[in-house]
Amino acid sequence: MIKPDDMPTPASANQPAAVTDPPPSLETDNGAVVEQTQSESGNEAAETSAAKSGVVTVGSRIGPYHLVRKLGQGGMGAVYEARHTKLDKTFALKVLPPGFASNATLVTRFEREMKAVGKLDHPNIVKATNADEFNGTHYLVMEYVEGTDLSVLVKERGVLSVRNACKTIRQAALGLQHAHEHGLVHRDIKPSNLFLTKSGQVKLLDLGLARLGSDDGANAGLTSSGQMLGTPDYMAPEQWEDTRSVDARADLYSLGCTLGYLLTGKAPFDTGQPRSFLQIMKAHSDAPPADLTVLRPSVPAELNALFQRLLAKKPADRFATA
Repeated sequence: MIKPDDMPTPASANQPAAVTDPPPSLETDNGAVVEQTQSESGNEAAETSAAKSGVVTVGSRIGPYHLVRKLGQGGMGAVYEARHTKLDKTFALKVLPPGFASNATLVTRFEREMKAVGKLDHPNIVKATNADEFNGTHYLVMEYVEGTDLSVLVKERGVLSVRNACKTIRQAALGLQHAHEHGLVHRDIKPSNLFLTKSGQVKLLDLGLARLGSDDGANAGLTSSGQMLGTPDYMAPEQWEDTRSVDARADLYSLGCTLGYLLTGKAPFDTGQPRSFLQIMKAHSDAPPADLTVLRPSVPAELNALFQRLLAKKPADRFATA
């Protein structure tokens, strides 16, 4: 288990000058996008007809929600900033694409996600508030938070200080522990799925790849086609071998990879050269993780030991819980 004592917080004097602590308040450079999407939204009649036709775009209406702008696209749908027209409140809507809605298996998987995520209530997980269907469009309503994901943060501001990397990973671990206690495995922990709010709180994003940890008859067939769930640079070795049977320890492996990214600016086995999926997974399976104290001398030996254990090749050699 990752405990506070496992996350050393060395004095700031040991931090290199290039490493900065991100401030509690983080602005995102999206003003132009907001203005553009608002000017292109069109009139209300166009918005309504777009939603009824099954084509969901910025400006569409889905039930009481007006889609203001697109926030992202994932394997199970797109996420939009949406305004509830009656409550005059902003939410995030995850919308299943029209093509998926005609696939009964995918709709079942999406509905399972809604029920699973709806059981979670933790400050380090984006909260789901509702799930519904409108004119054939299935959607999940979530709290809307402002900030930036950690992939963007590192690319734009540089690697985190050792102190902030530890604080960030600990918050993510707390959210994961809550999900694991409710039978959920995230399966796609990576920097872009960790969101840092303007108040400095870390929240887990995109539980769209999560599935109930029990592999009973009700859900066993949903990934039997061999569909890969996860992101290769952050995927545990056992996950690409059998994506259906992984447990919480696969998430901890991915969390360790994310820790490496926050401290070095790249995934643990990223060579900087184009690689095939098999080459990436062979590195996860066979190559030893780098020594963080060599890549970043300010990293304490205790933190490097934690990193090495999180990235153990065998699940049994990792922590059992977050």
